[in-house]
Amino acid sequence: MNITFVPLTELHFPLLLNWLESTHVKERWDQDIVYTLELVKEKFGEHAHAFLISNKQDKLTYAYIIKVDDEAIGYIQAYNAKAHAEDNDIDISFIEGQVCGIDLFIGNKQFLHKGLGAIIIEEFCRQLLAEHFAKCLIDPESNNEIAIRSFQKAGFKAVPQLQTENITWMIKELDNLSSNRKINEQR
Repeated sequence: MNITFVPLTELHFPLLLNWLESTHVKERWDQDIVYTLELVKEKFGEHAHAFLISNKQDKLTYAYIIKVDDEAIGYIQAYNAKAHAEDNDIDISFIEGQVCGIDLFIGNKQFLHKGLGAIIIEEFCRQLLAEHFAKCLIDPESNNEIAIRSFQKAGFKAVPQLQTENITWMIKELDNLSSNRKINEQR
């Protein structure tokens, strides 16, 4: 099985619309929004770029289509968690180093409940994030036990200082995934 991440482009918008309006995705992602192609363009258009992931204090969201053996199966995005937290009045100042946040869903229903979530996250962290970030945050809903178990399998641990009634904040150390980042930081 080969997992790859293709930068989101406008050509993906019809597929993204189909996924965002599917029952299993709608259950956890933008429940109150009825997507149209125009709304997908509006909301995800600014994420459809091919910029390299960066740990700068920027506001960019780096969006990708998840592929398994060349079949598009879902969506994943990464962003600078410190910039995002600041914009949303969330205090993560106690977390040292560069921190990214990620969100994802498997849109292709045929790939659900196959244990792919943990593998996808691990690959995304290894392939794209570890070179730029020391840690990765994720924030599943507390009642989303399947996602929480998947994230635990991928190496995420709860962050006690951030827990809320509805959100289970989890963090993963990325240091052991990339020696390239350490080399780049020394330059």
